[in-house]
Amino acid sequence: MPPLYATEAPLPHPMVAARAEPSAIFAPPLDRTLTYRTELRREGDRGPFRLTLSRELSFRRDGAGYLATLVLRTADGEGDGASRALAGLAPFIAVPIRFHLDAGGTIKAVESRDLLWQLFCNGIAVQAKGDATQRHVAKLVLEKLRDAPAAQRTAMFADMLAPVLASHAAARGVGPDSAVTAPADPTFGASATLSGHRRTWREGAALIVSTHLEGDVGAPAGGAGSEIHIVRDTRTALDPATGIVGEQRQTTIRRTGDGTIRQSVVYSLK
Repeated sequence: MPPLYATEAPLPHPMVAARAEPSAIFAPPLDRTLTYRTELRREGDRGPFRLTLSRELSFRRDGAGYLATLVLRTADGEGDGASRALAGLAPFIAVPIRFHLDAGGTIKAVESRDLLWQLFCNGIAVQAKGDATQRHVAKLVLEKLRDAPAAQRTAMFADMLAPVLASHAAARGVGPDSAVTAPADPTFGASATLSGHRRTWREGAALIVSTHLEGDVGAPAGGAGSEIHIVRDTRTALDPATGIVGEQRQTTIRRTGDGTIRQSVVYSLK
């Protein structure tokens, strides 16, 4: 499968009657193991940060839908915050996370979600054994995490798999450039959005979707500080015959009166 990129393609022109098309195309490779890598880099006033994950991903039939199994094999990182990230990930090394998907590739459930959430909290708790600052941060984080609602728990695990699922984009295919909006980030509250445009085109067998979003948002919910200007560019390449993403590259820049933070993340599936 060639490397690829995805997001949703635009709707048909409102003056043209659209013929009946599937709302999703999803035909993942079955009963084989894929390598799913994530590399995140961040640069800001606290210095560089890097986190690299390597996972195994497989799909099999599950009734009318699919069962996706994700296994974290390796995790490493460096820079400010890397130890906290790796502590949270450590309990998941070699632990299968199973997702139930419907026929259209939408995640419907996460098996043993609450047990997995407890593993996550245990990883964060490890930080409480560090210095005074680490213990204080870990305590505050754990107080919120242990009481997290079911929807938040499901969403966190679903975010692990979502970057390589693009069934709706595959179904909509190539279309004209269009205006789009998207949430800024959960930390800024549900009402914070970014706006911009989206382009889709073909490169060989791949469907390419490129989005540019930006906007001004207030400080994160519960926090203080100046307004933040966010610019986010995403380029996704996907296989339009399967709805599976081969590669996605996203760059996010956050500017405030105190400085600039640049973050890039690359997802790849082979």
